[in-house]
Amino acid sequence: MTRIGPKSQIEIPQIEIPFMGRWHYSRAEMIADGIVHAVGIVLAIAAGSTLLALAAFHTG
Repeated sequence: MTRIGPKSQIEIPQIEIPFMGRWHYSRAEMIADGIVHAVGIVLAIAAGSTLLALAAFHTG
């Protein structure tokens, strides 16, 4: 019986490439990151509230 398809499977050698997506943050960097994100969230909420208030006053 003849087999349809490739005669043998091609083996691809495994190349070890380091995963570049992992960083080790120091405690100070984590604290600074949290502070920056908290300030950004507060400013975004304040800006959104200001825009809603201006839109409400502008429409009547």
